[in-house]
Amino acid sequence: TLDIYLPSNARKLKEIVVKGSKKYVKDTPAITLFRRVVKNKPNHQLDKLEAYSYEDYTKMEFDIYNIKESFTKFFLLKPFSFVFEYTDTTEQEIPYLPVLFKERISDVFYRKDPMKTKQIVKADHFSGFGEDDIEDTEMVDASFENIDIYQNVIVLAEKSFISPFAKGALASYRFFLSDSSVMDNKKAYKLEFTPRRKGDLCFTGHAWIDDETAAVKSLEIYLLDQANLNFINTFRLKQIFTHMNGVQWFKKLEQLEVSINLSKNKKKQSFRVVKTSSRDNINLNPEYEKDFF
Repeated sequence: TLDIYLPSNARKLKEIVVKGSKKYVKDTPAITLFRRVVKNKPNHQLDKLEAYSYEDYTKMEFDIYNIKESFTKFFLLKPFSFVFEYTDTTEQEIPYLPVLFKERISDVFYRKDPMKTKQIVKADHFSGFGEDDIEDTEMVDASFENIDIYQNVIVLAEKSFISPFAKGALASYRFFLSDSSVMDNKKAYKLEFTPRRKGDLCFTGHAWIDDETAAVKSLEIYLLDQANLNFINTFRLKQIFTHMNGVQWFKKLEQLEVSINLSKNKKKQSFRVVKTSSRDNINLNPEYEKDFF
């Protein structure tokens, strides 16, 4: 914004023309691939299906993350010191202690018109320290909404993040074509992406793109350290899709990892939640009885 102040004068000024030049970056192979994904994403979103069903297995793990030695020696925990024998470490060699587990197997059914969903729980198991004090864990499930990578906006902790495959993502992301491979006898390309500016509500990560359909075969995204998300230190998401009948891509596996620290200090001890979901017996466009839902 330029504010230009001109003093009063009785004389007329000649016309002043201000011109600007803008250099347009030519499409790189990475940008060309990105445009193909955006153009074809309506073909891969589940909204186009009239109905589907699958068996879902979900496991949620709650950990004490980044455990400090002083915590293990806290005098009130001495009677429970045996639990620290189960301490494990992440790939980044950060120690953590699993304390709660929740598992569920269910059948999920969906119909588009009129829109109906149904879930039949076949098995449910909850275990861990203090399990007798926890009767209802549905609020945990509600904290993790379904993340559709093809949506333009992904909401996390009440903040709107731009999806790497949003229509206007080129203004917020840089894309790099880093690798190619043959997967399931089909050519695929590895498309990496990162925010253009620090502080933007964007993700960093990569996706493998199927060359024939321009669909996302798999995806891994996470947040950079400078992302300002209340109480959430780390966020990582992994999704794997399967090609059904050579037509529709369907999410086969999803793993979500979030670490939460009320002090907002990433070096201090925090809590970590890992949610893993896998889908089997996927059925596209099944026929339901009239009163099924």
